[in-house]
Amino acid sequence: MSTFTDAKGWYPGFEIRGSSIFYRDADASTVVPSRGNQPYSTRVVDAAGKALTQYYGLDIGAVTPLGSGNPSADGVAYNTKVQVVKTSAGNQSAQIRITPPTP
Repeated sequence: MSTFTDAKGWYPGFEIRGSSIFYRDADASTVVPSRGNQPYSTRVVDAAGKALTQYYGLDIGAVTPLGSGNPSADGVAYNTKVQVVKTSAGNQSAQIRITPPTP
């Protein structure tokens, strides 16, 4: 079963190699809403995809500081879950289950 949650960030963020910083996947994008439209961090990793926690909180002039990229880490996730329960017709249709956030 595949699951999407808004508690986790889905944007690949930045990659640091040596003293250089790169977009991890320049063509990638995602929109994950946050409680109160509050910002949350931008993911930062090394070339192997390992989190670089020593850079968390660093302001590099991007829209948000570096971090895990997970809305839940900054306390702004709704915690909505979307699960793919079943697919059919060659993955052209799916049955999904949505679990709304608790108030």
